[in-house]
Amino acid sequence: MITARKNIPQFISAGMLFLFLFISVQMPLFAETITETPTPSPTSAPDTSSQEKEVKDKIKELEGKIGDLKGQEKTFSQQISVMNSQIFLTQYRMDSTAHAIGELDADIDTTK
Repeated sequence: MITARKNIPQFISAGMLFLFLFISVQMPLFAETITETPTPSPTSAPDTSSQEKEVKDKIKELEGKIGDLKGQEKTFSQQISVMNSQIFLTQYRMDSTAHAIGELDADIDTTK
């Protein structure tokens, strides 16, 4: 028990040293990623017309996906509505059956 208490401060010191080293190594790397800004090279001018075309194509593609998903939303909504109706129907059938069983049970008790 005494040796375990002596090891705790050493363990904490080692952990703090590791944490300090980890942070001191990561901070410069993190700072470099933040301060770096891409600079366009003057020799290779980007083809803006192809970029615009790609962006417009991507917009059309995503609008199509949204339309498909909205169609699926209606389908899912309809499926949920059908399932809810089936649940209610089953509940009413169970209630009806329970009522019929109760009446039969009462008839059996009166005939005894």
